[in-house]
Amino acid sequence: MTRTACSPPASTSSPPDRTHSLSGPRPAAKMYSVHNSSDPYIIRPGRPADVDRCAALNDAVHPYPGISEWTRDLFDGHPAVRPDDFLVAEPAGGGEIVATLVGIRQEWTFGGNRLPVVQVELVGTDHDHRGRRLVGRLFHELHARCAADGTALQVIEGIPYYYRRFGYEYALHIGGAPDVQAEAIRQPPPSSGVAARPVLRPATPADATALARVDRTVAGRDVLACARDERGWLHEISGHRHDSLVRRVVMVLLDDSGEVTGYLVHGRRLEPDGRLTVLAAVCADPGGWPRLTPAMSRHLAEAGAAAASADRPFTSLRLRLPATHPLARA
Repeated sequence: MTRTACSPPASTSSPPDRTHSLSGPRPAAKMYSVHNSSDPYIIRPGRPADVDRCAALNDAVHPYPGISEWTRDLFDGHPAVRPDDFLVAEPAGGGEIVATLVGIRQEWTFGGNRLPVVQVELVGTDHDHRGRRLVGRLFHELHARCAADGTALQVIEGIPYYYRRFGYEYALHIGGAPDVQAEAIRQPPPSSGVAARPVLRPATPADATALARVDRTVAGRDVLACARDERGWLHEISGHRHDSLVRRVVMVLLDDSGEVTGYLVHGRRLEPDGRLTVLAAVCADPGGWPRLTPAMSRHLAEAGAAAASADRPFTSLRLRLPATHPLARA
């Protein structure tokens, strides 16, 4: 869902899982205080010392393994987030954090025009403090901050209709490709004989520059794009804690000369229903898909099987890709 800060809400989610850095100085965060003497809560920016309490809160209210480690990722080391990009609610007497959200700063391009965006994540309230409109107050302060610094667009993925209460409307469709059953992608290995040149391998930090170049190339031909820069790719490849919710497998795609021409990003673990999520599959050369797709399918079949267990078999691929994507039609 999306919201504009400078005009009435327009008729979401952002392009998923796009992490990058923003250059240039940023203004100091405003310190919010108690609204009046009878207000039992303070809304304020996050501080480095809040990391443990925010991680514990998110772990308690969100049913996703690794979410506390992702919170810690965002507090330190993320190229586009500082502690004060979090907003927290705490009792006026202090001591505990009872509600939180974070605004992740991004830069999209729309028709070639640069567009500053804040993607909202980790929205949650302690069970004992619900029903007190704390989420609404956090959003109010976030929107005021964005209006002050000229960030006209805020986006969020989340519960259908819930975020309309805070001024958001549906604007973009994520995915559209159908799931692919595991049996359908278990292709035989390449025929024996002369060894085929590898077409994909695990990404390393040394690939960050090439991957940023791929993103710039693809962004230049897409109407709407959110490209990672080199720092963003370094973080995606090697910056997450081991158990972080958003630590994923990044594979680079190689052209005939062995140079990086694209990437494949998928989950490290299966979802509870046995699906392996594919988050991105990008090739700078559209003509390269026929050569790359069979190897990508084999890799995903192997990755799904490796992540499976006796109580969670690999069932299918969850493609967060457009229905017209070459991998969805393979």
